[in-house]
Order: sequence, then C-alpha cells, then structure tokens
Amino acid sequence: MQTGLQQLGQRLLGFHKSTHHGLKRNICSCHNAMKKMFCRTDQQPVCHLCTVDGHRGHETVSLEAESMNRQKRVKESLQRVQHRIQSREQEVGVLEQEAEAIRQSADETMRDSETVITELLGFIKAKGSSLKQQIRSQKTTEVSRVKEQQKKLKQEIAELKRKDAELKQLLNIEDHTELILSHSLQSELSGPAASPVIRTSQNRYFEDVQTAVSEARDRLKETTGEEWSKISATLRSVDVLLQRAEPSSRDELLKYSHPLTLDPNTAHANLHLSNQGRTVTDSLSGIFSNNSGRYSSCHQVLSKDSVTKPLYWEVEWTGSGIIVAVTYKNRDRLDQGGFGATADSWALNCYGGGYEFRHNNVVTPVFSPGSSSTVGVFVDPRAGVLSFYSVSETATLLYRVQTAFTRPLYVGIMVWGSFFGSTTATIK
Repeated sequence: MQTGLQQLGQRLLGFHKSTHHGLKRNICSCHNAMKKMFCRTDQQPVCHLCTVDGHRGHETVSLEAESMNRQKRVKESLQRVQHRIQSREQEVGVLEQEAEAIRQSADETMRDSETVITELLGFIKAKGSSLKQQIRSQKTTEVSRVKEQQKKLKQEIAELKRKDAELKQLLNIEDHTELILSHSLQSELSGPAASPVIRTSQNRYFEDVQTAVSEARDRLKETTGEEWSKISATLRSVDVLLQRAEPSSRDELLKYSHPLTLDPNTAHANLHLSNQGRTVTDSLSGIFSNNSGRYSSCHQVLSKDSVTKPLYWEVEWTGSGIIVAVTYKNRDRLDQGGFGATADSWALNCYGGGYEFRHNNVVTPVFSPGSSSTVGVFVDPRAGVLSFYSVSETATLLYRVQTAFTRPLYVGIMVWGSFFGSTTATIK
C-alpha cells in the first residue's frame, strides 16, 4: 500500500514539474510576462514588452499567427512528401516491369539463338556457347542495374514515409510554442530530387541480337569469326536506362529548343494567330470559320507538327491565364474537351495565382514560390518524360511526369478569354 502511494506521489510530482516547465517556458525571463508574440527576425517567442525593448524594429507577429503560418508550411511539406511517395512508388512499378521485360526478352533471345545454332556447323556450335554466356551475363548486369535502382527508390520512399509521419505528428501539436520549436526551417523538404530517366523498349531489348544471329546463319564458315564480333558488339549495346541525363538547367534545356508554329486549321474561331504562327490571342470577334477540323468549345490550338524527339519550348503570356499541354491528336475530329480533361493530354494551367497540373480530369495543385509570365516545357516522347518549368533567368522545375507515350504528341495552347482584356501567348 505504501509503495502504491509512493508511486502515485512520484507521478504527480513528475506531472507538476512538466507543467511547471511548460509554463516557465512561456514566461519572458526579462519582463515576467507571457510570451504572446513571435520575433521573425530572431526566430523566437517574445512578450509584448520585448517588441518595444530588445526587439524594437524587428518583424514581429502574434504567436497564433506564426503558428498558423507554420501549420500552413507543414501542410505544404506534407503534400510534397505524399506526392513524392506516389511518384516514387510508380517508378518502382515501372522498374519492376522493365526487369521482367529484360528477363523475357533475354530468355526468348536465348531460345531463338539456340535453334539457329543447332543448324550451324561444329565451328558455329562452339561459338554458340559463348553467345549464351554473353546473353546471361548481359541479362544479369541489366537486371542488377534495375534492382539497384529499385533499392534506391525504395530507400527514398522509406525516408519520405518517415518524413510524412513526422509532419503528421507536427500537425497534431496544439501548443504554439512547442510547434514552432519542434519545426525548424531546416527540416522542411527540399525541391523535387532528380529521378532516373527510364526507357522502355517494347520488351524487345535483345531483338537486334536475334537478327544478327539469323544473318550469321546464312554466311559461310570462313566469315563466321567476323560475324561473331558483330553479335558481341550488339549485345554490349543493350541498355535499359538512358545514358543521356535529363537536362536540369535552362542552358541545357535550350539545347533541345526547336522552332514551333501553330496550326490555324485547329485554332478555335475566336483565336487570332500572328508572328508567323507563334503567337495566339483570344479575339471576341473571331476570324476563323467553323469547321470540323478545329476546336469549337475551348479556345485552343495545336502545333502543326508532332513531337518525335526530345524537345524544349517556352511560352510567354499576358492576360487572364493559359494552359500549355502535350496531347494526342485524333485523325477524324479533335477532342473538344479542354486540355487535361482526358487521358489523352497532359496540361499545366498557368494563372496569376499559381499553377495546376491536369491529366485525365484530375487536378493537382503545383507548389511554387511564385508565378512567372514564362513557362517552359520539356518532353522526351521515347523516354516518357514530361517536365514543366517556371522560367525567369533560370528554369525552376514545377512538375514532372513519368509515363509511356503511345501515340504522336502535339503541342497545345489554350488561352483564357476575358471581357476585361485579351490574353496572348507566344511560343519562344
């Protein structure tokens, strides 16, 4: 009985000390007053007297206002973490598919090669053993590369999930001072990390090897040695991940710039094209006649040519806002929905308040420290990479998409009309 009372007394004493420490922390040691203000200059809670004394001239706000500001930043960090987790999990899935594709392609190549080898003379059969060994070795190497990348991505996902849990815990802290002290500026998540560019090859990584083996079968015995060198060289060229790094600076991006012109035959009737087809302006009067080949609902227009290789372009705009996009183009009739409304287009909505990414009628807010009147777009159709940038003197990544483009892509622009002034967009 005595032991139970002692334990209860110790717990009450511990609670008293904890409460006393929390109250003491909220009392200004200089003025013996409650700390109800926050000095952003010195990054510390202060009392009202401090604002006219030691912290005179500093930027100060109420503790509640600073707490709400930190809560907002925590939520923004949490949103970015969750988006990164989703993106990385999708990339892990793509890599798993690539690993299986490599195995299937390599196995198929080995089976076909073995069939050809059995038809060759004894000299060719000896070389066949070497060929299979090279394929196995290359398969192991490529699968190992994919698995290593998977491992890195899973480690990053684990770290992001840990950060996700920490940020969620911060959201549950009700004490303003404790929240501020627990959440440091250094703990916030940085911008999007560079990701590996993943290339798909329609599950036919070793197809060139098969072709080379078939050609060697038809050659004479005397030329077999020369042909075998070609086969080995082809094997060494098998690659899953692009060796070419995705451009990260504006100077690197501009190396992929190529002149683009807009197609007047696709422009909405209330759009006006100028500057040799590089500038589009909304016009209430309208200059184009309606036909089945142009947009009739949204004020949109497409590029004349499709995008077949890595391409970067910039769009400078003024007015209410624009949407820049890449989209598939139907042969018979244009999709009359707005860019980003279906699975056939990927779009960035740009307006005075910021940015939104749209795809398949799903809208994703895009965090940005500020908006710019120029947006940059980089697309690599073969690699399935699409990136949007806010452009000033430098290019700041806004949003990145990793997908598989299955049809030719066209550049699209939509301008938001307004009765208070026109909107203009120019491709640079």
